[in-house]
Amino acid sequence: MEGSDINMEELMVDGVCPPNYTLQLQLFEATRKGDLSKVRSLCQLNLDLDCVDSSGKTLLQVAGNLENVSVRKEIMELLLSSGADLKFALLNEVRDSNAQMVEVLLQFHNPALGSSLTRYVNPLIPAACLQNFEIITMLLENGFSISDPKIAQWSSDSNTVCNEKFEPAVYRSIEYRALASPIFIAASFLRDVYNGPGPIYRACVLHKELREIAEHEYELKNEYFQLSDASKEFSVDLLKECHTMEEIRCVMEMQDIHDSVLHVNGSLSMLKLAIITGNDKFVSHPFSQLMLNSEVYRNASLLEKSAWKQAALILLAALSYPLLFLVWLIFDSCFPSHNLARIFRSPCVKFLIHCGSYQTFLFLLAFSAFVSKSEFLAYGITDWIVVAYVIGHLIDVIRDAYRQRKVHFFSFYWNFVALALVTLLVLHHVIWWVGLSILKEQPPPMTW
Repeated sequence: MEGSDINMEELMVDGVCPPNYTLQLQLFEATRKGDLSKVRSLCQLNLDLDCVDSSGKTLLQVAGNLENVSVRKEIMELLLSSGADLKFALLNEVRDSNAQMVEVLLQFHNPALGSSLTRYVNPLIPAACLQNFEIITMLLENGFSISDPKIAQWSSDSNTVCNEKFEPAVYRSIEYRALASPIFIAASFLRDVYNGPGPIYRACVLHKELREIAEHEYELKNEYFQLSDASKEFSVDLLKECHTMEEIRCVMEMQDIHDSVLHVNGSLSMLKLAIITGNDKFVSHPFSQLMLNSEVYRNASLLEKSAWKQAALILLAALSYPLLFLVWLIFDSCFPSHNLARIFRSPCVKFLIHCGSYQTFLFLLAFSAFVSKSEFLAYGITDWIVVAYVIGHLIDVIRDAYRQRKVHFFSFYWNFVALALVTLLVLHHVIWWVGLSILKEQPPPMTW
């Protein structure tokens, strides 16, 4: 074949010429030469406008290579109005990573005239899998998107068996492969920096989602695990790009995003998200630990890496918890900007004082059990202090459950322990009060 000439073999499939092959040859030839009148007349003969030549090029791709811009535009508009599939041509150019031709084809993109996604693969999916940032950006700007694989509904055609598992599973794995592409995640974020979640957020959530779907799609379990690990590594790689403490804090504190499902917000929200989604590499990264330690020992750096100071504070809280409570109440209410008030607000100091107060509670509980009482089931001063502690623990558990919400609260085993402990303590005192009320209603025993 010389120049732009086309012979029959170019359009033969398995040695058999398609119907109207002569007219199709003429249509390819007229398109290559930019003969608008001949292309218009041939398009009226109901020819297959999505056929390809021996190089795999469609008529739209051939027309896109015309140097005359006005003629190229008219021929491509004519082909599209006659039923040519733009997405099919786009798919071929994306496969060849031809960004220039993709840009030409996208000038004629109109979602209202596009074909259904059930016929051809979404061009954005292979672009994401091929990690082509330029093409991904162009497709996103022109309205292409990847639907959520969990809720995507694929219509079945006449050749598909109802309820067949193979086709949906394969489509789902391909879409997840595209969604897990680091280039796609970055391009999606850069397209809408201020209104969308960041790339680390996307990677963490996708990591959790891929782990969950791997348990259901066990045939593709290894592939989903690989994509999940890749998402985890991508989030860590982004964290490694931080060079200052301000950059690390900016990454960790996702102030403008509140997750309605995972209930993540506030200080160190990104680190909380990594813990919830099981991204252990992100949590254990030195930058994450550095940020966590700076928050834990905030305003109390003297306690960092000092076990004896921490033990001394626990002992002090256990022996003089009421006094510490009064000091905190006075300074936090009257002098909130004082250094001592800021020290009391430190997470580390709060935790250590809580440990000390819990030791006091255990001592009072044991003392109340062994102390002798003048009357059976009578309440003493120690018992009322224990009741105050139980009410405090109950309020603390209810507050944590309200703040963390149901999904987050019950995802940690220690919350089950706290809930069981408070429940048993409350039942203990309820039974105690019921027994005491029954005894008071009974007449006094007779004396002889």
